Amino acid sequence: MKEWVDATKNKEYIVNVVAQTTCKYCLKYKPVMEKVHDEYDFNLNWVDIDTLSFSDKNTFTHTYDLTDYKGTPYTFITYDREVVDYLSGSKEEDVLVQFLKDNNVIG
Repeated sequence: MKEWVDATKNKEYIVNVVAQTTCKYCLKYKPVMEKVHDEYDFNLNWVDIDTLSFSDKNTFTHTYDLTDYKGTPYTFITYDREVVDYLSGSKEEDVLVQFLKDNNVIG
C-alpha cells in the first residue's frame, strides 16, 4: 500500500480501480481495462478491496476519502495527490478510452 500512496503523490496520472473479486460487473470490466491498458500503456492500479487487510483497506479508502464510493467497479484518476476524475460502474471500451483521453491519461 505504501508504494501506491507514494506513487499517487507524483506528477503522473494513475488510473485506480476499486473492485471486488465477487463482483460480476468487476469481472466484466477487468478484461476491458486490461485491453485498454495493454494498448495505451498507462499507470494502472487495480485493487480488489475485498482481499485487503483491514489496515490496507483503511489506508486505501482514506488516502483519497473513498469512504463513500458508490459500489464497484469504481475508477478514479489521481495526479499529484489529487483525484482528477472518477467513473462508476463497468464501462465499454469506447467509453473508457474517451474518459482517459478527456483526463489526459492517454493521447
